[in-house]
Order: sequence, then structure tokens, then C-alpha cells
Amino acid sequence: MFLDQKLGLIREEKARLGICCDLHRHLAHVEFREMVSGALHTASNVALGFAVVEQIVRLLRDRKDRRQ
Repeated sequence: MFLDQKLGLIREEKARLGICCDLHRHLAHVEFREMVSGALHTASNVALGFAVVEQIVRLLRDRKDRRQ
């Protein structure tokens, strides 16, 4: 009887551990997706910044050429 109870407790603990592992795996997946999304957003902002800088440089060059 005692061993049956112990075995039942072990099975319950194993099931809880499995649930915890699944939750941890899902959390890691969500965190990774958020990190990738953030990196893509940052890259997009950097690309947009470069485009703006290129336009400013082009406008300044055109302005300089017109003066000469």
C-alpha cells in the first residue's frame, strides 16, 4: 500500500514536471519570437534612418552645386 502511494506521488510529480517543461518551452519560444520581432523592428528603423540621411546628404549636395 505504501509503495502504491509513493508510486502515485511520483507519477503526479512527473506529470507536473512535464507541464512545467512544456510551459517553459512555450515561454522560451514566445521570448525568442519577441526578440526576433524587436531585432527586425530595429533593423527597419535603421534602414529608414539611412534613407533619411541619404536624402539629406543628396539635398545638401544639390544645394551646394546650385551655389557654385
